[in-house]
Amino acid sequence: MSMRRGERLRVAITALDRSGEGVAEVEGATLRVPGVTPGQEVEAEIVHVGQGGGPPRAWARAVEVWGAGAGREAPCPHAAPTRGACGGCPLMHLPPAVQRRLKQQAVAEALAPLGVTVEAVQAVGEELGYRCRSNFVAARDGAGQVRLGSRESRSAAVAEMTGCGVLRSPQPALIATLEALFSARAVPVAPEPGGLRYVGTRAGAGGDEALIELITHGDAAWVETIAADLLALPGVVGVSASVNASDGNAVRVQPPRLLAGRATVEEVIAGVTLEVGCEMFTQLNAVVASAMAEAVAARAPAAARVIWDLYCGAGVLGLVTARARPGAEVFGAEVHAPPTRIAAAAAGRLGVAGRWVAQDLAQGPPPGWPRPDVALVNPPRRGLDAALLQALVDLRAPVVYMSCNPVSFARDAAHLIGAGLRLDAVEAWDMIPQTTHVEVVGRFLP
Repeated sequence: MSMRRGERLRVAITALDRSGEGVAEVEGATLRVPGVTPGQEVEAEIVHVGQGGGPPRAWARAVEVWGAGAGREAPCPHAAPTRGACGGCPLMHLPPAVQRRLKQQAVAEALAPLGVTVEAVQAVGEELGYRCRSNFVAARDGAGQVRLGSRESRSAAVAEMTGCGVLRSPQPALIATLEALFSARAVPVAPEPGGLRYVGTRAGAGGDEALIELITHGDAAWVETIAADLLALPGVVGVSASVNASDGNAVRVQPPRLLAGRATVEEVIAGVTLEVGCEMFTQLNAVVASAMAEAVAARAPAAARVIWDLYCGAGVLGLVTARARPGAEVFGAEVHAPPTRIAAAAAGRLGVAGRWVAQDLAQGPPPGWPRPDVALVNPPRRGLDAALLQALVDLRAPVVYMSCNPVSFARDAAHLIGAGLRLDAVEAWDMIPQTTHVEVVGRFLP
């Protein structure tokens, strides 16, 4: 069957793919529609047709939906496709148990070549109100008002996110207040000269404090004049600004500059207090991150006294592991310097001994470190750098591996297993409910 962009079809949804999109078979072609479930019929408008070889395939948006199917009423007024256009939570229309089954299937598929199974995806905490930080695209609506939202799926348009349910307080109310203030003050919006391009927010652990970062398309004198007004908003304790005049999709390209108030708020993960700024990476879901940090610590040998924490970020995994082992020392490495300083400060508050260095682990582990009793690794989605992977093989020390990507985890696991290490435990966690994101933790023993 030949499908064309803009064509409308009435189709029956018969399955979900691993990204949670509904699947319909139309005369030998596969059509994927987000936001719907098996058992529903959909009037679908084609938005993209696959190119190249292979079976015919296309993607569509749901114009109208009939039947309840296996879904639920999405607990958000902006959830795509029938209540809004925000695609940030592509599984929100599915009950939590169904979401976790999809994630379990994705993990099982990734780990199948290893002969390893994960029976369930573990979940703790709430399905809404967990996200500690976010970045919003600035745009003008048809009435010229400033809106802060997200990019629509496969589109440059900006979807409304006011009152987003997954954000930790006070962010949802703050976004609506910012939209009104920016509109009243006639703040320029990119691509206008010096226009607002993004707004970053971060909520503190208590849910009553927030930071704001204004990211502009070029130098903008107006950020200085509005900073005091922003700091006076309920819950706002700090305002920063940075410039991003790049052509790419990166949100931040330079460190922020403090305009008013504080540069950081407190985040607490597994009892470790971190002073973090808007731009600083920490896990989005502190409740799940806390449970996973404790799980990683429990997998380390009880007698471990030299703990390597690689791709350490703000150092939580190493600190939680060392805290349970009096006399242990942490050796942490992370490519960016600011998180290592946060880790060192947190260690001082906890009374944990350690050293943290900024190093690109593509070069392998830092030279001069003592041999570890355990190596904790938490790499980015691409997985372990080759030089570090080989170093772990050569060390033949226990490795506890936390991963945000089951596919790269499985690839690295195959290498470690092939070199003689044994994968003796794997578990999966639902770190970011309403999305396809799933994390795994595995332990390798020599």
